[in-house]
Amino acid sequence: MRLTPVRPLGRIVSWSISVWCIHAILRFLVLARVDAFGHAFVGKLHWYLFHAWCFDAKWIAIGALPFLAHAWFWEKRSPRYANMALWMLVVVHSALLMATVADHELQRFLGSHLTPSVLETYGNTAAIREVPNFFGSDQSIPYLPMVLFWGVPFLVIGLWKGIESRGWIGPRPWRAAAWFAGFALVGWIYTDIGWKGGNRAAKLAPVVEVWWKALHLPQAQAMTDSVYAASARNWQASWLSEAGSDTAWTFPDSSRPFWRVPTGDTGVVTDSARRNVVLIVIETGRALDFGALKDWGATASATPFLDSMARNGRLWTRYTCPSMPTVRALTSIHLGVWDHPDRNIATSFPALSHRSIPNILNDHGWKTHFFTAADPAWDNETPWLGRWYEGFDYSSSRERDGDMMAYAAAWMRDSIPADKPFFVAMMTKSNHYPFDQIREWTREKDLRKRLALSLGYTDSCIKAFVHSVSKESWFAKTVFVVTGDHGFPLGEHGPGNMGHGLFTESVWLPLIAWGGHPSFATPAVSSIPASHLDLGPTVLRLAGVRAANHFAGHDLLDSARSDSALVVQSHWDEVAGQRGVWRGHGTLGGGAREKGPQLFRMDVDPRQEHDSAKGRESLRDTLVAQARERVKLLVEVLRRDRLSPIKAN
Repeated sequence: MRLTPVRPLGRIVSWSISVWCIHAILRFLVLARVDAFGHAFVGKLHWYLFHAWCFDAKWIAIGALPFLAHAWFWEKRSPRYANMALWMLVVVHSALLMATVADHELQRFLGSHLTPSVLETYGNTAAIREVPNFFGSDQSIPYLPMVLFWGVPFLVIGLWKGIESRGWIGPRPWRAAAWFAGFALVGWIYTDIGWKGGNRAAKLAPVVEVWWKALHLPQAQAMTDSVYAASARNWQASWLSEAGSDTAWTFPDSSRPFWRVPTGDTGVVTDSARRNVVLIVIETGRALDFGALKDWGATASATPFLDSMARNGRLWTRYTCPSMPTVRALTSIHLGVWDHPDRNIATSFPALSHRSIPNILNDHGWKTHFFTAADPAWDNETPWLGRWYEGFDYSSSRERDGDMMAYAAAWMRDSIPADKPFFVAMMTKSNHYPFDQIREWTREKDLRKRLALSLGYTDSCIKAFVHSVSKESWFAKTVFVVTGDHGFPLGEHGPGNMGHGLFTESVWLPLIAWGGHPSFATPAVSSIPASHLDLGPTVLRLAGVRAANHFAGHDLLDSARSDSALVVQSHWDEVAGQRGVWRGHGTLGGGAREKGPQLFRMDVDPRQEHDSAKGRESLRDTLVAQARERVKLLVEVLRRDRLSPIKAN
């Protein structure tokens, strides 16, 4: 039987239904598969799948309306113009299908959506060249993401042609259109009115919704001047109340909440007392794998050298990162503030006025240099490193930590004047997922054991570096500070997405310091909660500098500092606040959290295995509300460019 030719209007309907069918398949593939690290991507598939199908039906139906109107208007006037709507829709949907695959797979690897900020950060050759390696290590089906990305346009076209060849739409497309619109309407009622999604809706947001919200974020989050002023006053009062004995500061500019100026001497200490500082940031430096922290909840021991240094120097047992991944952690370390929850400071605020740790030290006579084993172009670190340091070094021939540190040691021996103090920072790479930089490691299929191998290698490289410079004239006046950039979940709380839940495995880090400073004459351990925000004040104290800054943290060497300071972690919409032994978990926007609001007592439950919120809901909610207020204040400060009165170089 010869089929009646389908009109452009009908072809748009059949195309839209085909697109939705492929989206339904893609949703099943991402939600039913394990994540990239071998853990369940979602806890309950049936809680997510139907919502996802409804969300997609809604935006596909609404998005098709202008194209249907165009085709209906021109169908009898000019078939050529009517067909233009069809082919425009085909191009748009094909591109969006590829973006959808990218968004799904990014969530499986990073737990984040494909936002404009993510594209700005990682849309470069340095990042893209690593993608095949990640896809090849996918614990679900290796390389499937690449197959889906390039194959999905052809898949939808094949389905579309099959529907048309069987005459399922026919000469009366309105029946099929009404069926699809009805499903979209019922789905909208069900998901937006009947059973709202909360955090689930944020996780399942279609890529068009993600982009729309991201583009309209500045207007949506702007504070009024009065709210901004009140929040700034609250912050400054809180900072002073949490500062221990280090309270000799003023906040001279009401529009810049974090900018503080010392009331005492703003110069450096005498030349003979100035100290050099070497800061080493370990890629994926999970505290759970440091033997020195076993008494406080660590589960493995992969770092014998650093463990020995912890016993002879200073160890902080409750140190965390405020956000992740690496570029966000490095930003928090250098700028002393939390990270923006939705955007990346490194790409979204390129002209931000600020002063970093090396900027301040350089102003006071320190030589500053940065070494990295990872390509800084990967996540747009390059322009920031150029503004922060006098120089920085990276080479693709030195991507193993041992090679990078050997080069750094040689540079320090040859390039540092005997009469000039220095601040040298290093960023390692060998312990980066999938922990396979050395081929022998790949024989171990268990990611936990493979991480231990790579972390042990980095530990040995740090040992070799320290020993190689131990004979230098400046060694006796040099302090070594070692921490991690962020942690990494390996299924301890389900999904392996970085930052999932802001649990211990993602945010708990080692902080170890030792060397030629009076503070380390006697070994000591501190269990006061702290974070990367405290590194700036602490490094300045070690160096012997007291200067104006916008660091939101406190000096960790202040013996009068109590555990009253609020320590905050955030990642996208999740936020956590810890004061003393209690850490509360919630969301930044106040909506539902996937695991619900939680409260943990960190001294008896360091791995956060038992929710202790029952009967303490008020404490939990207070901690979350205070953490939320601080992150939102930082967001507004960034929007207004009111971090520092000093313009970026």
